[in-house]
Amino acid sequence: MAYCYHCGCSGAYHRRNVVTGHSSSRYTDVTYTGPRFLCNDCALEMEKTALKNRISKKYMIILFLIGLIYFFLK
Repeated sequence: MAYCYHCGCSGAYHRRNVVTGHSSSRYTDVTYTGPRFLCNDCALEMEKTALKNRISKKYMIILFLIGLIYFFLK
């Protein structure tokens, strides 16, 4: 039985790409990701956060375009 990479509980059956490490130096900044097992709750929370980020980016683009159109038409 696999353990959840995020919270450590047993019964993790969902594989997701998660951040596994981070390194930075004077010239580079690297984030390491890899597939890890997550429990149902952590996988759902991860998917909700990703969806929320995608939706908010789309709304910001739409609002910017509406503002741009309004600016040029006024």
